[in-house]
Amino acid sequence: VKANEFDAILTAYESLRQQGVTYTWFSEPVGLAFWGKDNLEQATQRLAELDNAKGGGARVHGKAHSTAANNWAVDVAIYQGKIREAKRKLEELIGPDQPAEERFGHMTYLAKLEQLTGDKGKATALADQAIQMSPDRLDQISATKVLASLGATEDARKALARWKPSKSPGTGTDDETQKHIVLGLIAIRQNQPSKAIDELLKASEQRRQDVEAVYLLSQAYMAAGQWSEAVATLDTLINHKKGEIIAGYLPAIWPLSYYLRATCREKLGQNQAALADYTTFLDLWKFSDPGLKEVDHAKKERSRLSPR
Repeated sequence: VKANEFDAILTAYESLRQQGVTYTWFSEPVGLAFWGKDNLEQATQRLAELDNAKGGGARVHGKAHSTAANNWAVDVAIYQGKIREAKRKLEELIGPDQPAEERFGHMTYLAKLEQLTGDKGKATALADQAIQMSPDRLDQISATKVLASLGATEDARKALARWKPSKSPGTGTDDETQKHIVLGLIAIRQNQPSKAIDELLKASEQRRQDVEAVYLLSQAYMAAGQWSEAVATLDTLINHKKGEIIAGYLPAIWPLSYYLRATCREKLGQNQAALADYTTFLDLWKFSDPGLKEVDHAKKERSRLSPR
């Protein structure tokens, strides 16, 4: 999936199916492959199948499959700009009856969504709680990045100072990379785009064009008025990173990359290319929540740029 080989996955699955080979977890890569091809109806159906996974007529690995199905339902909603729906699902998953390791992970994800929709108070409270209570490094790292994004730079620096050097096995999460991302976020918020670019380039280079670092780097270039560089950076995401985005990052990055590239192309006077990107973005978020500022702005600009 991360290599964008969506057709190859579906072909392999169909071959196995015809041979009578079945495995409950096949629903996950198959669902993601359909998602990668923007067949969200099939993607949603396949990923939801995990919640009712059975083997030999009996429910198998019920909790693991159910958790995966719930997580993917959240991500598919985010991808479509259905942020309220995603929030509702996450709020159900952070109740006191949920296992702590899952609850805090969902809490930091909810903080990202509150940040995305501009609720600074809720996002800050959730991030602070995760930093103080979660024993998981990834939760703490994610929460620290939320604080930095919100402009709570001193709190973010304090949280950053508490990190102990290590690598998280199996996740590819390197502390130095994450440190550069946090410092880049802080620099963006403090209106220091040159410093942000420097930090985010380091993060991107350390992890071979880490999706989050590249996405934030495009915003640093925009803050510096370097529109061509921002477009080239967003091209990397749009042309090569869809599988990585939907499989392992905040899925809103994919549609929002089109929105950001459209605004950059407008600045460069590339109005037809900007119109195409605004149109793609609005198609991806055609079922989004009302009142999202990116959607409202994109509709206004699409109307202005459309031939009369």
